Amino acid sequence: MPEFEECDTVTLARDRAESSLKKGALGAVVHKFTHPGLAYEVEFKGKSDRDYILLTLTPDEITAYPATASSTTPAKISASAPSRSGPRASPKA
Repeated sequence: MPEFEECDTVTLARDRAESSLKKGALGAVVHKFTHPGLAYEVEFKGKSDRDYILLTLTPDEITAYPATASSTTPAKISASAPSRSGPRASPKA
């Protein structure tokens, strides 16, 4: 089972009824906990464009993206990806 780092893209390993997320939902690791045990804080997109779901998950609850048998290195979120706040307006002179 691979260990994940912040900004790794992961998928949910099984449905989470309490959050309405389904197996395979894409998320981003935003924090890695190592004490008292290994766990990850993962952010998932919600139902609307402004809705995000933050879950603390154990390693068996997430898988590397893309989830393939030969996948050993988790994908990273691109630094050029648009931010949640959307595009910035240019200042007017």
